[in-house]
Amino acid sequence: MSVAVNIIYTIAVLVATLSLDRFGRRAYILVSWAAATVLTLALAFVDEGNVVLMFALITLSTIPIQIMAVALFPMSVEPFPTLYRATAQGLSSASGKIGGFIASLVFPVALAGLGWTSLSIALAVLMAAGLVVGLLLKFPDPRGAELRHEGTASTG
Repeated sequence: MSVAVNIIYTIAVLVATLSLDRFGRRAYILVSWAAATVLTLALAFVDEGNVVLMFALITLSTIPIQIMAVALFPMSVEPFPTLYRATAQGLSSASGKIGGFIASLVFPVALAGLGWTSLSIALAVLMAAGLVVGLLLKFPDPRGAELRHEGTASTG
């Protein structure tokens, strides 16, 4: 099953990578976030005993997250001048890992305290709020723009 899931991830990421400049990073992020939110909310309506459907929805909800990562990776560093781009990527990567660590600690406690349905709804509400913030902030889409090079160190 793990191999099948990783093959699906690989195909989704390849398709996203090849079409990212055509549709834009912002569009990919917002559409992927919306799809993951809907699929997470759908989990709230699955009976805890229906393990196969739960597994399928969880697996399906991670595909848009993988696609979103393809757009987030360049978008998190492209606005920065070359001199600061590596630092920006490092901070972006570190914050994602810290968030994953915190989520891994909080999820079991939240699941025990809220139960499957309430936790699924709470996660979907948080994701929907994030989506609304993303829509309101109107992140600039650097699609087709030249990378900024000002501030680069002279090589000689």
